[in-house]
Amino acid sequence: MERFRKTPNEQILRKGTIDYLRGEQTFKAIMFHGAIVKCRAFVTSRRFVACEESKWRTLGPLFFVIGLFIRKKIVFVIQLERLASISFDPKRISEFTLKDSDGAEFRIRLDGLFDKRDKWFDTITGAVKNIRPDAEIQRDEARLEFIQSQQG
Repeated sequence: MERFRKTPNEQILRKGTIDYLRGEQTFKAIMFHGAIVKCRAFVTSRRFVACEESKWRTLGPLFFVIGLFIRKKIVFVIQLERLASISFDPKRISEFTLKDSDGAEFRIRLDGLFDKRDKWFDTITGAVKNIRPDAEIQRDEARLEFIQSQQG
């Protein structure tokens, strides 16, 4: 697995703790098959990156500090120029799904107490507009879609 490393032409715009929801969310899947993966998420100026949450944090303050200096393994990456849409259920205020242009979907639940879904959406849409200034963003009650306009 590759480890997260910021490239020189990349800025971190937002970071936070998320749960990556893989597959069906049944009791058996959650308890025994890793259906929920605790991750540290980064929205950079070029991509959305989810990395494994450090296991060192649970061992005490000294290990917490050591864990800060160890690079995290990447769970998944979406290049923002390939982001096709963000879908969400208006009733579930901390969950959304990122979909890339290849059709891969990544279900996410925000884990921070003060994390707001709309702040993440604003950061992601702003970064997409910087990369693809001609992209049109269509929003309805359950979806944000990034449509690349065709230049003649």
